[in-house]
Amino acid sequence: MIRTTIHTSWEYGWYLQEMARYAHAFDKARSNDLQIAAHKLNRYLLKPRAGMLMEPITATGQKRIERLMAWIKQFSNPEELLLEIDAITAQLRFGIPADDFEAAIDDLGTGEEDRRHRREHCDVCGADRRIH
Repeated sequence: MIRTTIHTSWEYGWYLQEMARYAHAFDKARSNDLQIAAHKLNRYLLKPRAGMLMEPITATGQKRIERLMAWIKQFSNPEELLLEIDAITAQLRFGIPADDFEAAIDDLGTGEEDRRHRREHCDVCGADRRIH
């Protein structure tokens, strides 16, 4: 019944966590297994007591620094750099389309690969897309 009414993996994870909470009273091992499955689907839920596999963190900071240094070196003097930063930050405000805001973030040198991932509960698009 749950699988027919749930549309997103994060929501299914929440229901698994609820099942784990109820199962904890009579079967702690089963409860932990349910919580592991729930946490895999929705990282915002409680972590299980044991058995959770940790994913290694990738070192993307060095690439970001190299791209930022290359971007800064394209300006001949500090005044040009400051003018460009002012132009970019003028686009970082509320009330503009999400695409313009994200383009300004990209212009700051963060790049697509370093952009924060959308919240895990939105499988189709970012939450900001629903607002506009």
